[in-house]
Amino acid sequence: MAYAPVVGTNPMPIEYIGEPYTKTTLPDATKYKNRLIVLTNGGASDAPCLAISDGIGWFTIAVGAAIA
Repeated sequence: MAYAPVVGTNPMPIEYIGEPYTKTTLPDATKYKNRLIVLTNGGASDAPCLAISDGIGWFTIAVGAAIA
């Protein structure tokens, strides 16, 4: 399990929710704090991306270049 960096406290575990979502089917962020999801749209130019919840809202994580 990955950990989210939290300054001044112990890290919070990040859990992956294993089904893809779209912008219109996102679950309630307040119920999924520190969880990662896959968005089939929602990134730059509606590209697929990852998103993480801070317990208040969802934030996109852009998918970058391929790992060499």
